Amino acid sequence: MIVLLFSVISTVAVAQESSRSTIQELPEHPVFKHLAHLEKSIAQKNVINSKINDNQLVRVEQQLWNENSWIPYSKTENVFELGRRVESTGYFKPDLTGDWVINSKEFYTYVDGMLTRVLLQGITDGVIVAEDLTTVDIQINGGVTTLVTTEQYRNEGMQEWGNLERSAIRSENGKITGGSYYEWYDDAWEEYERFTLEELNGDLVEITTYYDSFNEKWINDRQVIYPNLTIEELYDRVMEFTSQVDNGTLLFLVTLLPDFTEFQWMDEGESGSWLPVERQLTESSFELEFGATSAATTSIQTYDDTGSQWITIFSALVGYSDDLRPTGMSFYSLSDDSETVELQKIFSEEYQYNDNNLLAYILKYGSWDDFVFSKSISVEHASARSVLTWGDLNTSVAPGESAVSFRLNQAYPNPFNPSTVVPFQIGAASVVKIQVFDMLGRNVTTLVDDVMPAGNHTVRFDGSDLSSGVYLIRMIAPGLQQTRSVTLIK
Repeated sequence: MIVLLFSVISTVAVAQESSRSTIQELPEHPVFKHLAHLEKSIAQKNVINSKINDNQLVRVEQQLWNENSWIPYSKTENVFELGRRVESTGYFKPDLTGDWVINSKEFYTYVDGMLTRVLLQGITDGVIVAEDLTTVDIQINGGVTTLVTTEQYRNEGMQEWGNLERSAIRSENGKITGGSYYEWYDDAWEEYERFTLEELNGDLVEITTYYDSFNEKWINDRQVIYPNLTIEELYDRVMEFTSQVDNGTLLFLVTLLPDFTEFQWMDEGESGSWLPVERQLTESSFELEFGATSAATTSIQTYDDTGSQWITIFSALVGYSDDLRPTGMSFYSLSDDSETVELQKIFSEEYQYNDNNLLAYILKYGSWDDFVFSKSISVEHASARSVLTWGDLNTSVAPGESAVSFRLNQAYPNPFNPSTVVPFQIGAASVVKIQVFDMLGRNVTTLVDDVMPAGNHTVRFDGSDLSSGVYLIRMIAPGLQQTRSVTLIK
């Protein structure tokens, strides 16, 4: 899910050709370690739905500006079923021309509304060359719920799944209290790291320990303090982050997750102490860009070698409109080879919304990898952009929008008694599912669930055994979920 977020970095790298400077690597937010597990834990909420209000994000297309036109080069398309994302397909154009080529597929499985299985496939020349499988199992013992997440892999030629990592996240009374991480070693799961979460004096404190196999004991590793935050608030921030990362923007990488101060444990003989090493700090700003009426700066800082002061190495300036929607973001970095300690602006994003107040375009200026930066907010001068396509709960892709033409046409006759013909169009040989639901959301019959050849097809819906009323016919195909209504009158 986070793969698309980081594809933005390569977007601007391709867009410009200039001398490359060395930029310090962006430190990883400490909550990233638990992100994939937190999103599946408290209250078993489903966040893999890319929904804002009653809309779903069905496509994000990455484009480069080439003299006088936008050139698409990669995209991700989502398929939804009953409000949840069930499939995501990644495409790219090898030479920025020609047809789209599939390079990845992701499948999601739910049980009782909870995400329980994610299968990610890497595809080359139409062949699956690598697979990653994440499975989730819930274990309840008294008042403690443990969410066990197992990650496995299988490369081309492998007949069985190979184990990678496993986590066990514990929650009590709906609150995460801690967890353990394991690695597969000598045909068994070996615990190597533990963490606890506790609310202390108005702050949320996370302490991580690791197992010292030589001395056969657990040792303090790091402490992270989230100021003025509760466990529930941390989870809400994670939920907000994971529901936005598909937008293809760097904004949420540095501004949506909570501020923190991280400490490293230092042994001192028989005792030890926590020494500060890094922190994230968000403050109001009076610098306004991209039509913003207010702004905030999120800085990532490290403690200097003398242990006397914080030094800012990254900074993100985010502007907001009167209704608190982000209008743009500028990113600043401290170059390793710079002779000064001043941050340099290296990258900006501008956010444009459609008539429904949904994010429609993310314009990108400058380059994440280069210090060449053109200060302009004109769309003609942006180096790249992300184009977001939204659909409502019934239709993920409007007719004619899909790169390959898939379409569910209107059934005839309509109204009908007792049967009607459902025509549909397949642009390429694909797995197609066509189901019929009543107005309560119950699946009354499945008309098609098979690999269908390209072309125009029809299938008959017989309502002889059903009562009069309105029924929804839903077609799911690569990059498409579309619904038509029909009325049975007896």
